[in-house]
Amino acid sequence: MANEILSEFQNHPESWHRVDTILENSKSQNTKFLALKILENAIKFRWKSILKEQREAIKDYVLSVVVLTSKDEVLFRENSLLLQRLNGILVEILKHEWPHNWKDFIPNIISSSETSETVCENSMVLLRLLSEEIFEFSEGNMVQSKISDLKENLNQEFSEIWKLFEAIFQNSQSVTLINSSLRTLHVFLSWVPIGYILETQIIEYLSKKYLSNIETLNYSLKCLIEIASIEPEEGQYDQRLVFLFTQTMDTIAQYIKSELEVENYYEKGNDDDREFIQNISLFITIFLRNHLQIVEKEKLLDGIVTSLKILIGVSTVNNIEIFKICLDFWYFLSKNLFDEKINSVSIINTSSLDLGMKFGSGNNNNSMNNNNNNRSERMNAYSEVLPDVRRLLIEKMAKPEEILIIENELGELIRERQKDTSNIILYKKMSKTLITLTHLDHKNMEQIMLERLLNEIRNPDWKWSRLNTVCWAIGSINGSMTEKQEKRFLIIALKELLDMCENKNGKDNKAVIASNIMYIVGQYPRFLRNHWNFLKTVLNKLFEFMEETHPGVQDMACDTFLKITHNCKKQFVKKHKNQNSLFVEEIIQRMPDITKLLQLRQKQVFYETMGEMIHVANYGIQEELIARLMVTANDRWKQIIEIAGTNIMSLKKPDICRELVFVLRVNTRVVSTVGVAFQKQLSLHYQEMIDLYSTYSKLIFEYIEERGALVAKSEIIRNMRHVKSQIIILLQTFISKYDGNDKFLLDDLIPPFLELILDDYKNNIPEAKEASILSLITTIVAKLKHQVSESIPLVFDSIFECTLLMIRENFEDYPDHRLNFFKLIREINRSCFVSMFLLDTDRFKLIVDCIAWAFKHTERNMSETGLYTTEELLNNINSNENILNDFYSGYYLILLTDIFSILTDTLHKSGFQIQYKILRTMFVLVKTEKITIYLDDNNSFTHKDNSNLILNSITELFLESFNNLTENQIHDFVKQLFNNCENPDKFKTILRDFLVIMKEFSGDDNSDLYSEEKNLELKQLESLEIEKQLLGLKIQQKEDNLDPELQKDLDFF
Repeated sequence: MANEILSEFQNHPESWHRVDTILENSKSQNTKFLALKILENAIKFRWKSILKEQREAIKDYVLSVVVLTSKDEVLFRENSLLLQRLNGILVEILKHEWPHNWKDFIPNIISSSETSETVCENSMVLLRLLSEEIFEFSEGNMVQSKISDLKENLNQEFSEIWKLFEAIFQNSQSVTLINSSLRTLHVFLSWVPIGYILETQIIEYLSKKYLSNIETLNYSLKCLIEIASIEPEEGQYDQRLVFLFTQTMDTIAQYIKSELEVENYYEKGNDDDREFIQNISLFITIFLRNHLQIVEKEKLLDGIVTSLKILIGVSTVNNIEIFKICLDFWYFLSKNLFDEKINSVSIINTSSLDLGMKFGSGNNNNSMNNNNNNRSERMNAYSEVLPDVRRLLIEKMAKPEEILIIENELGELIRERQKDTSNIILYKKMSKTLITLTHLDHKNMEQIMLERLLNEIRNPDWKWSRLNTVCWAIGSINGSMTEKQEKRFLIIALKELLDMCENKNGKDNKAVIASNIMYIVGQYPRFLRNHWNFLKTVLNKLFEFMEETHPGVQDMACDTFLKITHNCKKQFVKKHKNQNSLFVEEIIQRMPDITKLLQLRQKQVFYETMGEMIHVANYGIQEELIARLMVTANDRWKQIIEIAGTNIMSLKKPDICRELVFVLRVNTRVVSTVGVAFQKQLSLHYQEMIDLYSTYSKLIFEYIEERGALVAKSEIIRNMRHVKSQIIILLQTFISKYDGNDKFLLDDLIPPFLELILDDYKNNIPEAKEASILSLITTIVAKLKHQVSESIPLVFDSIFECTLLMIRENFEDYPDHRLNFFKLIREINRSCFVSMFLLDTDRFKLIVDCIAWAFKHTERNMSETGLYTTEELLNNINSNENILNDFYSGYYLILLTDIFSILTDTLHKSGFQIQYKILRTMFVLVKTEKITIYLDDNNSFTHKDNSNLILNSITELFLESFNNLTENQIHDFVKQLFNNCENPDKFKTILRDFLVIMKEFSGDDNSDLYSEEKNLELKQLESLEIEKQLLGLKIQQKEDNLDPELQKDLDFF
């Protein structure tokens, strides 16, 4: 009952009238927050519909409550959360009213700040919120013209705001006011004119006065970080930037004197201390990334080296986010030094070959020597820290994707079941950094790695984790040494590891060492290609590891075998010295022994690997090698078929189904690598596969007919369907990889099977229809394109109607069928467009309806498939003038309405980038009069042209759907779309702005409307915080545990 009353009151359109009374009389904080939420919603969604006098009254009331609450320090502290919500509401009002209807807001807020420090503190909060709303959160929440207007006015008013900052920094002793001001300054620094920052005393305040104070150091350092990211014109503020760096690092040295103290400071410190360490990492990395050249030019290499030593200490703390910040910089620095090294070599080579150089040109030689000396001095300075960076990265090396054996929390070795994508990204970044550091000094890198490896191997108390990181690091620098350097380095490392594997006892120990050996050898294909005997030895070792049953070892051995083969495949299909046969033949001969302990999925990888080898063999022997490879699988297939010939019911047995699936998967793995050479092997069993598919279809049909549809999900049906599905996947893979004459596919392969699977799909109950059939037909259409146009009507008869019956009731059932069906329609449109016009009008309409049904789905893949299909369909239509008018006379207004429907709901914003392209295409068609007929077949409107027809159709649609929009608003919107439809950027902006002002979008996350722009930014930035919410409380509406004070207020509601 209580919840119902609260909900009814909250949703009442006039409930905001009672907010002032609630705030003044209620003693419950929850009640007050509920009242403020009501007021906030009224301001967000209904502000323009409120009478002007009432708007003024709300402004005055909210401002007066804010000022009164913030004047009294006791009230200010006690009601801090309530005041936060009031500040947020005041900012919402400002977004509507400022500057045009509230011109004196900034002057008033500044003058009121002089009355007390608490008022001043709250003024800083208001200014910060206002700046954040304008510069950070405005995209998707305000129209572009409003954003520009607010930015311009805040810039104009900033000189007065700056004076307030200076007054506070000069006179205030209140830590809370200073911190509030620093937080606000931090937000402002990203957009204020650069002169306010670098031509005033703000750097002195931040780097000396406030960074020296333990209570203000983090906020001041955040401001310094923001200043460090500023990049003025070259040479304009070099001295100020150098002062910023040196003074800040001098002050930091008061807390941390050397890199050795950092880890202890972090581990023993509180949350503020840990935040300080993170801020140090940000300051050093951001400043040196942006201004390294300036500091080097001022001959401050010693200062840079000192700061880098501190950064090395920061890199060691146990915080992955801090380490990532530091890692980004270590890559930047190493890349910067490496690029200079490459350029210097290029300059020297160019200069020495310069035909214009003459004997005795001493000035040129002196200039070159000076440059070389400068570079040498720079490299020598950084050489003091780079070895420590190498040691650091080796010690903290992330696990590569190829490593499947991991240590759990209990110290036990287990097989990794799920890939850690964040760890994979980290490994790749560390690998790039180590490779660059190796290019700078391969001898030092080699020395450090071998030192660490040998120390661990010879240490009686060796640890898995320490051995792992150094081996992962060794594997990560592949390609960074010359062949000679790489050979010497690898021979030492692998010899030591192989000896260690032989000498260490315990399965776990051997498993760890084996995983590292496999990883390293898989990382150096160039070395393996150039040293056949070593490659052969490595493979034989992998075959030994395939007999090791420790979790993960066999998987890793098979994966490494595949990886090595992929990079060295040609070595296995040519004769080497003292070798009577190809090594691929030797492996095929030994296969039964090599694979006897492997699990079925591991054997599939082995077969795929052998296919990789065979694919690069001489084409004349490929079929023979495939036949020899497939002997065991073919024999087992033959045995099962013979058993089925005498006892058809044997095909229902689970073990028979599993074996058939395995044989089919093995064939699929091989065909995926050898392609057209598999034709003979496929033909060998093709008719049997067709018969097997037909038999299983009958068995399934009879079983379901006898026992009812519910048994479709039983294990026996699943097993039989699995075999059918695998036959389809095998054929689909062969067709997709086939690059021979299409005649074989059209005349021999597809006809016997197509009618069978189409009939099977059409007549089966929904629960037993194979979604893979839809995928197979999609592949056939993509491969043969217009050559299968005549088969499309048959496909339509067998698939469309029965699939629609399965998926039209909702957006969730049969997701695989649903997505594959939409992909099939898209492929028919792309590859076989003309076939769609072989269908009658009703069938063609059904296809268009299916496409619209696809983009109305809320699941992103399906919706985007539908949108892309629509875009491609319109492009096909627009390129054919003979059908353009006929198509649009029937579908223009329908598609326009459907696209606007999903554009304006809250469930399809991720598709905005495609939606706007479709709409722009449709508007351009009308504006440029490419459509030459009148679109209103029903004569429901009387208009002069198509533009007016669309204007009135959209107006009617929007007025019916959105009661917060006026007819004039919609007319202006549509006219702007027509006027700017030939300008993609303007058209997109108009759509975005319109979505912002609609009630359905207000307050929602509209970041998807800017996904195209955000994706461009993400290519340069790994992460970007794009949204933030104001702090507030959520009311817990639980009837059995209601706040007593809230209960008292129920009567009031």
